Amino acid sequence: MPCVRVVRFLTAVSLFLVFGAARSEAGLVPAGEDFFSSRGTVSVEIYDPFYPGGFTEVISLSSNGFPLSHVHRDAQVVTTINTEMVSLDLAGISANVGYVHLRVGAGNATPVIEGGSFGQITNVVTSGNNFVSGDSYFNIFFELDVQSYGVTLYNKLADPDVVVANGIFRLPPFNRTYQSFQTVALWADVGVVGDHSDDVVVGRLFAPPGGGAATGHAPTPEPSSVVLVVVGVLTLGVAKRRGWSSSIGG
Repeated sequence: MPCVRVVRFLTAVSLFLVFGAARSEAGLVPAGEDFFSSRGTVSVEIYDPFYPGGFTEVISLSSNGFPLSHVHRDAQVVTTINTEMVSLDLAGISANVGYVHLRVGAGNATPVIEGGSFGQITNVVTSGNNFVSGDSYFNIFFELDVQSYGVTLYNKLADPDVVVANGIFRLPPFNRTYQSFQTVALWADVGVVGDHSDDVVVGRLFAPPGGGAATGHAPTPEPSSVVLVVVGVLTLGVAKRRGWSSSIGG
């Protein structure tokens, strides 16, 4: 008899744990990671005298040759999913200053980036545990290495490049463009790397003349296919999926 009571007790505990977990997680999108290749463009203006005479240029960038970009997503809480661009590496050739390398995310472990590139997917609608729709954004902090000058340009913690995509309908949000219509100051990390007390503004990211977004990106299903507007447009191509997929934006 004691044995039967123990079995019944353990069975009751097991049922409680199973149904309790189901009640707390039903209808919520689980946490996950996304790894993808990408390419994009940056629209920049560099001032005189940092560059004699100054210049404006849209520079094409690609993640070819770099590790896959990485986005992390927390588990959904109520109608919100917290996200982070852990790492993103893009490089290209400027007609004015040569090779440039754009880095995003604390995962790069570099001394210049002042903060992590966090974001959210808000107003999340689900069907079961499946994502149906939501609105997404990221606060992007970046480094832009200018090899020929031996200097790194970056944006300040108080001046994130906020990219937004309202109305995404799957994860990753393929064919939805994340855009920013703001101007973001480009600071030069001069003197001791990581000591920002003597840094100066040498340029900006800006919306190209004639209208359009200052920055933006749109995930696409094809590997290595993307459009990032760091004042242009960034599109993400999923190269490898682990648990979930998203874009810079979500």
